[in-house]
Amino acid sequence: MEDELVFSGNETLIIKSLYKEISNNFTYEFWVKPEVNHEIDREFTSGLCGVHGKKYVIGPAFGGDKNSAGMGISVGINGISIYEHSVDYLPALLVHETDLTTWTHIAVVYKEKTPSLYINGKFIKKGLTSKMNLIFPSGILGGCPPYGFFQGSLKNIKLWKCPLTENQIVKSWGKESIGTEESLVWCWNQSKHTITQLGERRDIEVSIIIPSYNKYPQNLFTLYSLENQTFNTSKMEVIFVDDGSTDLTALSLIDHRFSYLLKYVKCEKNVGRARARNIGIKAASGKILIFLDAEILVEKYFVEQHYLSLKTNPKIVVSAVMQLKGIYSIISSDFELNQLDHFYQLIKDNPHYLTKWQAFRQKNSRTEILTKEDILENKFEVLSFSKPLENFYNRCLLQHYGDYFSGFHLPWLAFMSGNVSVTRELLDKAGYFDENFEGYGWEDIELGYRLHLAGASFFNQRNIQAYHQEHPVSVNNISQARKNYQLFQKKHQVIDVYLLGLLEIEKGLVFKDINNILIDYKQLCKDYPNQYNLFKETFMLMLEELGASLRCNKLPYNKIKEILQKRNLQLGLEKKFLKKENRYQDLVKAFDLLENL
Repeated sequence: MEDELVFSGNETLIIKSLYKEISNNFTYEFWVKPEVNHEIDREFTSGLCGVHGKKYVIGPAFGGDKNSAGMGISVGINGISIYEHSVDYLPALLVHETDLTTWTHIAVVYKEKTPSLYINGKFIKKGLTSKMNLIFPSGILGGCPPYGFFQGSLKNIKLWKCPLTENQIVKSWGKESIGTEESLVWCWNQSKHTITQLGERRDIEVSIIIPSYNKYPQNLFTLYSLENQTFNTSKMEVIFVDDGSTDLTALSLIDHRFSYLLKYVKCEKNVGRARARNIGIKAASGKILIFLDAEILVEKYFVEQHYLSLKTNPKIVVSAVMQLKGIYSIISSDFELNQLDHFYQLIKDNPHYLTKWQAFRQKNSRTEILTKEDILENKFEVLSFSKPLENFYNRCLLQHYGDYFSGFHLPWLAFMSGNVSVTRELLDKAGYFDENFEGYGWEDIELGYRLHLAGASFFNQRNIQAYHQEHPVSVNNISQARKNYQLFQKKHQVIDVYLLGLLEIEKGLVFKDINNILIDYKQLCKDYPNQYNLFKETFMLMLEELGASLRCNKLPYNKIKEILQKRNLQLGLEKKFLKKENRYQDLVKAFDLLENL
């Protein structure tokens, strides 16, 4: 686990915009290692010099009125500056040029509206006294959009509700906080899995990581459902990664009060599913990580069941996607006609929801079906329905191999990040999501494969029930997924991965068939390590070409024909003898399927 937060210059992490409980007298301290210069300004008590060229490690949030300001700190490898933000007001009240190329302890002390700077425990200088009536410390880390974003690393952040003395700073900067010190308002200790918020220490056991892109209001409904938990919400946090959304997500979530700690990460530009989840992982404090999609409503035992499963066996991955049901929390004109008809059939005999349907038909615009009260009181279950995939997974996988995937050689397929959990220790061992995967699909399965290689076993937890909030279907998902599958193939050039391409060309094949083919192939290699080499090689080559061709949404007719022509005579003899063996029937059928494309 990394102790520091790393900022790329694209994201901010918002705990709370402003701590208005504190004003004029407070102390911010942290360790920082910047990577780039920031623009140096002159000290003023008026003006707007802070609107460009800044690297805000603490973002100066807007004060709220012309007499109040939020303070912020810009740090570059060439120095430190303190800014205040209000109406037509963003000046630098303290500027210090210095070399900051290694880890450095910074303390900014506000006393009677005047900032002072300490570096590595030593007093450096005093700034100008603010003309504002009230100056509030900010809870925004990493930037102040659109005025500037920090690039570098940050750790051991503390906010005190009093101006510390030089002696107190010297004692604090070399000492790890326990989170319960007098006057400590906010503290984040990554290595100890603790956060202090408004003087209350929270020992974080579970971190729930939710990436989101333009999913309002479904994402807000999901966050509501996480409040209604049997698990102690003071021991959990939600890291919500807003991946460049342009909808109302930011307005609805910033400074929203939940029963759990919300870390809201705002990416200015969309970074994609893999990087968004990695940002969430690095911002997480919990020993157990749950990955949840932004549009998934959960029942009250959701966190507790994930937690207890991993406490019982920390070496497993807990999957809960295979029994995912559907629900309509909103409807809009973007929905397919069959989706709208399906919704109507569900609610036509329910007067309450029928009224909402009629309202939608009249205005033909987005209509919210659920309310916060519906979610907190678990009333939404009456609108749920079984999805085809639930039956598919049960019929084609779980009925054969059970919830522990006994005898199934590809259990890592269960690592679907819509609803899955793993310990931090195991994830650190396997590595995080591969950010080379772009768009939709396979980035989670590929990580599941690496977890499998790292020794994880997989468990389908039937006691975790969740509901996918339906939305308009994306037409680009299949094409993106096929491109990512080829990347998966290139990264892991093994039969286990290659065989999955067969599911694209033969709709009658299911996971059990792929498993049987894999068993046959591995048994053949074990029985005849030095024979049938041409058959094995040709099979692998055809599967590889299949994956490459699917990326372009076509089948590899000509490529496979070329492969077979070069090996025709010897290959025919090997196939003939294999068929006489009558032991590897599923493997031979798969070979014939590719050969006859």
